This record gives sequence, C-alpha cells and structure tokens, in this order.
Amino acid sequence: MKPTPPKIKRIERNPIFQKAISIPGSKSYANRALILAALSKDPCHIKGLPKALDTLDLIACLKRIGLQIHEGKDGLTIDRSFPSCETPSKTPIRLDSGEGGTTNRFLIPLLALGQNEYLLYPDPQVMKRPMDEFQRHIKSFEKKNDHFRIKGPQSSHSLKLGRSPTTQIASAFSLVGYDVQIPPSLPSLPYFLMTQEMVRLFDKEFCVPPDWSSAAFPLAFAALAGSVQIENIKAQDPLQADSALLGVLDQVGCDYEWNSKGLHIKKALKRPFVFDCTHSPDLFPALSFLASYLDGESSITGLQNLKYKESDRLEEGIKLLSIFGIPYHLEGHTLRILGQKPDQRARSVTTAKDHRLVMTAYLFLRLNGGGTLEPAHAVEKSFPEFFDLMGSS
Repeated sequence: MKPTPPKIKRIERNPIFQKAISIPGSKSYANRALILAALSKDPCHIKGLPKALDTLDLIACLKRIGLQIHEGKDGLTIDRSFPSCETPSKTPIRLDSGEGGTTNRFLIPLLALGQNEYLLYPDPQVMKRPMDEFQRHIKSFEKKNDHFRIKGPQSSHSLKLGRSPTTQIASAFSLVGYDVQIPPSLPSLPYFLMTQEMVRLFDKEFCVPPDWSSAAFPLAFAALAGSVQIENIKAQDPLQADSALLGVLDQVGCDYEWNSKGLHIKKALKRPFVFDCTHSPDLFPALSFLASYLDGESSITGLQNLKYKESDRLEEGIKLLSIFGIPYHLEGHTLRILGQKPDQRARSVTTAKDHRLVMTAYLFLRLNGGGTLEPAHAVEKSFPEFFDLMGSS
C-alpha cells in the first residue's frame, strides 16, 4: 500500500511545467456507480475506480452492510444486492463514512431501504452540511451531534425537493429509485443530469471516466507555465460540470487541441476571463489561482454555495489570495481578481483541511518561491496521486 503523504510537505519553486500525465477516475461517477451496483440484482464489474478516500470509504461501508465486493487488477466486482444482502442485527450497525459529501448523502437513502438500524459516523465537517431534505423525506432519519441514524424499511416514491443547496441530495434519492422533482434554480445541475443518465444507462460493466475536477489543476498551471498532455481525456464531458474549464482556457487564449494522445494545452496569452461558478463550484480554487497571474482583472461569479464544501471555500480561497499578495474585490457573489507577476518569496502556507485548497496552494507555492504546505495529506480525499503527477517536469 502506498504511504499517505506527510502532513507538511516542502514545495520547491519550479515555474516550468511540461509533462504527459493521466488523471484519476472521477469520484462523482465512481460513487454513483457503486450505489447502482449495490442495488443491481446481477453482479457488476466497475473499472477505473479512483483511489480517492471518498470512494474507498464508500466501498468499506458497502462491505459492512453485507455486499460481497471482490477487488482485482482489472477492477472491482460487486455481488449480491441491497437490501436482500442484509444480515438481521438486533443492535445498530455503525458505519464510519469519512468526509465525502457523496459518500454520506448517497448512503442515507440507500440504508433507508434496509431492515437494520444504521448509525452513520462521518467527519465532523459533514455534520455542518445541509441535510434538511433527508429529514423531510425519510421518516426514520435523525441527525445527532456526531452521527446520523437511519432505519428502514422505506420504499422509494415520488418526491419534490425544496431549495436544496446541493444536487447531491437530489442524486442520492434518484439513485435508489425515487422519482425526484427538483427546483428549477438548483445549482450544480450537471451533476444531477449525470445521475439521471447513469440511472438510465447503467449496466453490469462500467468504466469510470477521468476526472475533470482533478484535471483543472494541471491545466490551470500549464496555462501559465508551459504545457501538459492529459493522455486519458479524449473529449469534453458535458456531464462533468468542470469540463467547462475549456471555455475559460479559450478566453485566456490557451492553445489546446485534441490529438491521438488525448488533450494537449500550451501556455496561454494571459487574457483575463469571466466565469460563473453556479454549476461548477469545484472549479473556483483552480480558477482563483489562474486569475491571479493573468494580465488584467478576471471576474468569478456564482459563489453562493462555496461555504457548503469541505471548508468555506470562498473565505479560505480569499485567504490564499492575501497570503500571495493578490489584489481582489468581493462584492456579493462576485470576486474580481487583478493579476500580478509571480514573486520568488518562500512562504509557509497552512490551509483548511480541504483537498482542493491544498492543491491550489501547491500551485501558488510552485509558481512563486516555494515553501511548506500543510495539511498536504488532504489530497487523499480526491487525488492521492497529485504530488507525484505534478512533480518535477
């Protein structure tokens, strides 16, 4: 087993980036596929699963509730079916579910289909995230101080969601068979469309596509510092909201092309951009870095849901801008960033325990004067290969 990255990592200044890399699979696709496979009457084989901690936590929970999961070199096979796989238990079954939003939210309506009582113990940050729709629509759901309680059985039915701040809840219900009506202004809508498409097309064999959320970091760095070939991204994926990054690269003046080896981009002309993050909130950290070193003022809008992430991502992202001396102006849900030239000053940076903020801080440190980064191990949540893939050119 590969060792976990250290909590504190030294980052060397290296403003040149010329690499060919492959991006890990999308945990958004992976976690949806795992829930659908858990409900399938037939054995399902899933290839290309990422090593993301969120996905590993979900697999561990599925094993705990009675599913047979066999891991091999070419993927993972899920046998049996929930809830028929349950072994009756007179005592509540504890599940340690980690910090993943999809991991926890997808499990809740799944567990409500079963007969046993389940206690879901997530990372404390998850307890701060909105869960009101589960309380409205799952009779036995209870939110305690440090865990969630779920006891079924509850059958799926039609439901209408309120103004939920996340499509994860809509997706969680839809994955287990609910007929979900969503509000027209629901943010991050492409993720719900991804769920609908997977429910419609999911089969016994599924290969997880590469993750555009992870690709955003090397692509943003290459736009400023050289070039990158991403060998396993062969086309834009409209069901991954973060593939909208290509539109930003167009605005910036990036030279990119699709070739026989995948997606290739070269250093940009450095024009500023305007982008609405309403449906792509996970792009905000990488975009804030990119805007910091363009010629002129860039505007990022649609930031109202960033506080529902692993941290208050807007607040923490602004802290990073301040650490690196980047002028900005926040007005309502719009952040304007005035690009500067990188300096060569070393810094010690401590971010919130948020994987995307840690990756963003790495980009800032590497382009400027290097330094130390903490908590480096947070990248395990979505992109454990990050430091190796971004390493020396």
